[in-house]
Amino acid sequence: MTCFDGKAKTSRECQLFDGESQTRIEHLTSRGHDWADLVLHEGHLVTVGGCDNDGAFEE
Repeated sequence: MTCFDGKAKTSRECQLFDGESQTRIEHLTSRGHDWADLVLHEGHLVTVGGCDNDGAFEE
């Protein structure tokens, strides 16, 4: 599965995409993104990686 940043206003979500369906995860990890890893999804350029539901950005 590929995990990538969502386009939420707060940027505090990730989405898992397996090629057929996607699932939202509520948190981003504090790990940085590899900005060289970009994909086009639903007309939006998104970064790949750096997503984890580890609670790093809990409200």
